[in-house]
Amino acid sequence: PRSAVLFTRDQPLVFVEVADNTYQPRTIELGPTGDLAYAVQSGLAADDRVVTEAALILEGQAQLSNPFNVMEPMIHGMGDEVIDSAADIAALQPLVLAVADAAAALANDDLAAYGESLPAVVEKWSAYVAQTSDAVGGPLEKMINALTASSTLKEAREPFEPFSTAVADLARQAGLHEAGVVHIFQCPMTPVLGKGRWVQRTDDLRNPFFGSAMLTCGAPIN
Repeated sequence: PRSAVLFTRDQPLVFVEVADNTYQPRTIELGPTGDLAYAVQSGLAADDRVVTEAALILEGQAQLSNPFNVMEPMIHGMGDEVIDSAADIAALQPLVLAVADAAAALANDDLAAYGESLPAVVEKWSAYVAQTSDAVGGPLEKMINALTASSTLKEAREPFEPFSTAVADLARQAGLHEAGVVHIFQCPMTPVLGKGRWVQRTDDLRNPFFGSAMLTCGAPIN
C-alpha cells in the first residue's frame, strides 16, 4: 500500500516487522505506481510483514533515538550546487518567492491557486538555471519536473514537499531569511521526508504540507 512507503533522500523505505513489536527500516526499489499501491521490484520478500499505518511515527521515533540516523534528510540536499556569489543569490531570489507563493496556496488548501502558481515557479526556475550553471542536471531539476497540476491536494503535496525543502535549504544557504526576503519553517513530521521545510513571505506559520489539517505544525529555523 502507498501508505506504507516513506521517502527520504529519494530512497523509498518501509518498516518491516522482525519480531513482536520490533520493526526495521528497509530500503526498497519501487516499480509502477497504482492508485492505492506500489509495485515493489526489490527489497522485500513475499512473506514480509510491512507496517502500513503509522510508519511515519516509527521513522520519527528512530530519528529521536538516533539523531544522526542515515534517514535524516540533508540540510543542503542539492548535490554540487552551491550558492556562493551575489549573482547566484540574485538569480535564486525570484525562484524562492515563486515557491513561497505555491506554498501559500497549498497552506490555504487552494488546489486551483496552486496550479496557477506553477507556471511562475517553472519560469523562475528557467531563469535561475540560465544564470547558475551548477543547477543544470541537479536534483532540483528532477524535483521540479515532478510538479504538475494535480486532481487532489494530496497528489499536489507529495512532489512539492521535497522540492520545497530543497529550495528552502538553498534560501537558507543564501541567507535570504536573514535578509528578510522570506521566512523559513520546518515541520518535524511531514508525510514524505519526515522533516520538510518551506519558505513564506510572511512570518505567520502556515504549513503547506498539511494545510488546514495541521496548519501550525512546525517552527521557524535560522
